[in-house]
Amino acid sequence: TNLGMTAIARGFNAAPTSVGQTFDFNRFRSEGFNFGLIISGKNNDADRFDTFILQDSYIRTYTDVAAVSNPVNVANGEKAWVLNNTLLGDGNGDHAVYMIAVRDVRVDKNVIDNYANSAIKLITASFGVGAVCPVSNTDYKQWTVSNNTILRSWLSAAIYTYCAVELPAFNMIENIII
Repeated sequence: TNLGMTAIARGFNAAPTSVGQTFDFNRFRSEGFNFGLIISGKNNDADRFDTFILQDSYIRTYTDVAAVSNPVNVANGEKAWVLNNTLLGDGNGDHAVYMIAVRDVRVDKNVIDNYANSAIKLITASFGVGAVCPVSNTDYKQWTVSNNTILRSWLSAAIYTYCAVELPAFNMIENIII
């Protein structure tokens, strides 16, 4: 069950430019993979995608104990919205929504169930040993996590900023956490 399988992936180093690209998944369904969607701009500074939207979708992931598994894994973008979805784990995967270096984030009206780490993890660019900070840290807008139902996850949300990033607003509003 831990084969690193992904339903849809875009944006690894060999990919063409991502500037201006939009990824819109409406009524997407994925079941049985370690990852539902992995969408990434080419880098954090000058080559970021414009928009990622996942709405009215169902993604169920499976993996081994303590292995990585995410229904939604998004990086290096201007805007990412995850709206009105059902994101289900098997109790082993780490995050239902994992976003790295996305400037404007909205996670709203989702049902997120059964993740062994944080249900939602949002981080700015660069972390860990050998990380390089981006040229500009002042272009982040806001991150909003609202109206979600989060069930059976060890932590509802993990929010981190690195490299002296200026995040004007983080809003966590009207979530049900059980």
